[in-house]
Amino acid sequence: MVKQTGLRYGLLSLLTCLACSLLTPAIAQNVPNLPDFTPTLIAQSASAAIGEQQAQSFYQNQQYHQAIAPLQQAQQQYQQQGDYLNAAVALSNLSLTYQALGNWGAATVAIEQATDLLDLSEALPTARPLGLIAQVWDVQGQLQFNRGDLNAALATWQRTAEMYRTLGNIERLTLSYLNQAQVLQALGLYRRGLALLTDLQAQLATQPNSVTKIIALRSLGDALWKTGNFEAATAILQESQTLAEQIQQLDLVAAANLSLGNLVRSRPTAADHSAAIEQALSYYQQAATASDRTLRLQAWLNQLSLLSDPQVQQWQRAQSLYPQIQNEINQLEPGRAAIFAQINLAQSLVALKQGSAATQPSWTTIGQILAHAQQQATALADRRAQSLVLGHLGHLYELNQQWAIAEDLTQQALEHAQLIGASDISYRWQWQLGRLYQRKMMLAIAAANEAAANEALQTATQTYTAAFETVKNLRSDLLTANPDLRFSFRESVEPVYRQLVDLLLTPPPALTAPPREISQANLQQARNVMEALQVAELENFFRAACLESRLNIDQVVSNEDPTAAVFYPIVLPDRLEVILKLPQADRLIHYTTPIHQVEVERELQQFRANLERLPAIAAARRSGQQIYDWLIRPAADQLAAAEIKTLIFVLEGAFRNIPLSALYDGRQYLVENYATDLILGLEVRDPEALSSPQKLRVLAASLTNPPANIGNYAPLANVDKELDEIQAAAVPATFIRDEAFTIDRFNRVLNQADYDIVHLATHGQFGADPENTFILAADGKITITELDQLFRGEQQTSDRPIQLLILSACRTASGDDRAVLGIAGTTVRAGARSAIASLWSLDDESSVLFATALYQNLGQSGVSRAEALQRAQIELLRAYRFPRFWAPYVLVGSWL
Repeated sequence: MVKQTGLRYGLLSLLTCLACSLLTPAIAQNVPNLPDFTPTLIAQSASAAIGEQQAQSFYQNQQYHQAIAPLQQAQQQYQQQGDYLNAAVALSNLSLTYQALGNWGAATVAIEQATDLLDLSEALPTARPLGLIAQVWDVQGQLQFNRGDLNAALATWQRTAEMYRTLGNIERLTLSYLNQAQVLQALGLYRRGLALLTDLQAQLATQPNSVTKIIALRSLGDALWKTGNFEAATAILQESQTLAEQIQQLDLVAAANLSLGNLVRSRPTAADHSAAIEQALSYYQQAATASDRTLRLQAWLNQLSLLSDPQVQQWQRAQSLYPQIQNEINQLEPGRAAIFAQINLAQSLVALKQGSAATQPSWTTIGQILAHAQQQATALADRRAQSLVLGHLGHLYELNQQWAIAEDLTQQALEHAQLIGASDISYRWQWQLGRLYQRKMMLAIAAANEAAANEALQTATQTYTAAFETVKNLRSDLLTANPDLRFSFRESVEPVYRQLVDLLLTPPPALTAPPREISQANLQQARNVMEALQVAELENFFRAACLESRLNIDQVVSNEDPTAAVFYPIVLPDRLEVILKLPQADRLIHYTTPIHQVEVERELQQFRANLERLPAIAAARRSGQQIYDWLIRPAADQLAAAEIKTLIFVLEGAFRNIPLSALYDGRQYLVENYATDLILGLEVRDPEALSSPQKLRVLAASLTNPPANIGNYAPLANVDKELDEIQAAAVPATFIRDEAFTIDRFNRVLNQADYDIVHLATHGQFGADPENTFILAADGKITITELDQLFRGEQQTSDRPIQLLILSACRTASGDDRAVLGIAGTTVRAGARSAIASLWSLDDESSVLFATALYQNLGQSGVSRAEALQRAQIELLRAYRFPRFWAPYVLVGSWL
């Protein structure tokens, strides 16, 4: 049973805090008059009972528990009078209230009773208002979505959309579209979701200017922003703002400013970070002029959270804003809005104290804010709110090293979350408990208590595993729909995976004996966790689930290519771990290098820099040999004994920035002995060997002079020569050159035939997010989203997937360890089995020789695409000593 905490732990003392990630509830994103996702309570006619009106008031003030009894009474009264329709409405409102409280069982019973009464009302002679019926079904769809029945939710909201279309209710029709788009995204149907939003945008363009249109545009802008379509979202939100100004709806202007501030703040990258911060703050300051208190408070809270962000560090401005926010919160009625505002305030103040030397407010003051929020949450019997407050109180005690109290509070928070099935917050408290148990292990080791240390390690691992499973099951619900502006994949999700792997690869404490060996079960689980992390990263990159038909890489290595071995380098704070899978071997190989993460990343960064510089061969070899010693040398004899030809690397972090073919063993580069391939997980798309050169179909496009209005891109003097070499290789090919390489022409040619290889010799960039991943055509950028749309038509008319995408003049964003996700993302969006791309761009005759050598080997009998790349790089190595010319090319995806 969950204990009632109240203030029994007293107030926090002034203690040194620990450097831990801050867990946060959502920053509110209010949409006046239009619900973000949940339908509002359905307003009743003048005959509605006073109790029902009271329930409406309670609900609107987020006092959900108080709304239950009057709704139950109203439903009973209507049903006794034979008024089945209004009884159904009251029951749907009751279901909505239970949903707000997280009581899914009671919510399900209520909505099932409501739909049964709707069926009974069909027999009555009176007309059935279609709008009310649609809203009852909206509540049903919301419940289905919350309970994970996504296909049913989609069907329900498609049904309500037809009803609202019949009624001409644009506001509710827009909401149905937005709901459907969110379901499609949660199902991994990214294209359909984006198409739906695009259709909605076109429909709104034809509507007359009105409050409804302004609200709908803002909701659409928010939806586009959350799916990573920042440019489209900006245009839509600015249109909403302009229309609101024209009809002098000042609170709607403020609401648009709030959304624009959120958008600017949440963009993954910005050319001028400082300017982006100031722009977001300006939007928030304009939103804070709203007459609506809730909206005004949201704007202030968002300002404070931004000013106290460790990457912004405007501590004095944050401190000056705090008293104003506290005063505004004190004037709120008790309810969820007040509770979440206090949590939000406390989190910003914790960030302020962690990042600065501020003595005010004190830890005691922050504890008092959360304790007051807990009193309100307990009074409302709101388990979700109670869970959030207790969990953040637990984190506050964790920061102040009061471990026992932190554990007790966190356990209570987890119990509340699990009772209502709130997985999105359960994982936070599982993670927090895991950290506390890990701390308990360290204390036991310090006290030389081996039994307690082993027990704590086991408990910590189990708790972290539970957090990992929770996050994994959430899929895109967490990664793409999280409304919290503080939410960062790298801060709020990735550590769960990495810290679990750290525990799995930690030998059980043996204080009186040598360290014990890591079990094969732990090694296998660590591999699985790292695979899941890579998939989650790619989903986070797309802001959509990536559901593909895939094969387990162990099966491919054992059955399709027994000459391939798979390496998993894992960078942990105090060591580098390597797990190696040899074909047809039951046991995984494992070895560790004790070295700090900072040193590993410094060496990798220096290696990349030396490879790109012309005179740095000796320096590049020194770095390359050091990395070879970490990754390859401990297993060199086993690789030779197993007659391995291809090394497959499942890379993460800074290792993605370097071409592993340039590692050096003291005598030779790695490429001289092994073909190499990169994959993002333990699974690959259905692999198959390339057709013979005579049967390969190639579409090749080149662009010598990039558009003058896009960036600072120099002409590519040799790309037409690249295409000439493809033509000389006598493979069946179609060419689009220079000014003819427009987006429309490429689209038409791509869809005219089936192609095995698409070769793009043009400038491009792979960035850390879809917006900064693009290639250049004669008439502008082709972003990864547009690339998806171009290749979508080809896939609809062909059963043959593109086998290989070659991007010969593109580059990764320098120093960005997520940039390889851009290569992988481009490959996925093109529907290709694999891609060859360059980590840095080359405008040199070497690119022509590379194309010549590559096409001489692609499709040759017994030559995999990884070996074809290896042979081409060896040709370049013989012609050019400097790694700058031959090293940047990498293969991502299938290597066969």
